Amino acid sequence: MSLDWDGQLKEQVDRRYDNLQKLEIDLAQARTNYLIPIAGDFLKVESLTDPSAAPTIKFSNKNNADTIPLKAGRVIKTTFPYITLSNIAQAGESMTLLIGIHLEIIDEQPAAGPAQPVDKITHASADTNVTGADQPANRAVVKADVKNTGIAWIDFDTAAVQDECFPLDPGESLEVAIYNLNRINANFEVAGEKVFVVYE
Repeated sequence: MSLDWDGQLKEQVDRRYDNLQKLEIDLAQARTNYLIPIAGDFLKVESLTDPSAAPTIKFSNKNNADTIPLKAGRVIKTTFPYITLSNIAQAGESMTLLIGIHLEIIDEQPAAGPAQPVDKITHASADTNVTGADQPANRAVVKADVKNTGIAWIDFDTAAVQDECFPLDPGESLEVAIYNLNRINANFEVAGEKVFVVYE
């Protein structure tokens, strides 16, 4: 199969391909510069179940030293005859890519949904990372309990480490756009203290 842009585009026209293709990629297998021979000018990471798989792509030249890290929601617009994918093996995890030609997908801010029951994140041991519940969401407010006596350290998609991420003093809060509450990581200076999460 020719990997030049004109050949790929002509093949899509001749075969009457849709201008959008969805690729479901199993991340259980490690890859280094794995060739995906699909041409396009638009790529979106529709979903990525585990960011620690650290997927990256290169466009057009697998020997190019520059790689682009992929994360859920990332959109890339550039003309490419093919891409190469690299990732760490992560059993049970997957990624979905949307690849298009002459296509642009614009996600508008989702309409506010009803507030859900308040979720609580806590840990019986101090200086220990804990994650939020596996719960899809659009937005969330994370608020440190006003009764806390120490700092709650907050991070996303990676373990919270004291003095290395976002601090919440007692009663303080932060608001984020988020697709799952399990992306929230918390680490408490004092055992048994907590943060509350309100989400929609």
